[in-house]
Amino acid sequence: MNTATRKEGFLLLLLLILMVSFLRVHGLNPWWGGAGGAVVGDAEGYGKEPEIDINTASPEELVLIPGIGIKLAMSIVRERERMDGFRRKEDLKRIRGIGERKYHIIKAFVRVERPVTGEIR
Repeated sequence: MNTATRKEGFLLLLLLILMVSFLRVHGLNPWWGGAGGAVVGDAEGYGKEPEIDINTASPEELVLIPGIGIKLAMSIVRERERMDGFRRKEDLKRIRGIGERKYHIIKAFVRVERPVTGEIR
């Protein structure tokens, strides 16, 4: 990949992040529509946005999780590829930058459907 292509890709990603941030600040959720996002129907999760599957989410989706920036989102994707997917939410704690405190913040916003390869080691 040449330098111009990488620079354009980075600028597009930055623009996407800025647009998503702008929409979120103004009470709109660009991924699930509506003001504040989709509402989960049960009493426990009332008003909660849908969880993001960490085995399939792109870096652009991961940055929507509170406490996750682009650098950490890229680390999550790299770890996911290295380990052939996550088996549990707790696997996120293996990533540098996600300790107990940050994990406690983000665990409500993520889910693990299945490892990327479909196999469990």
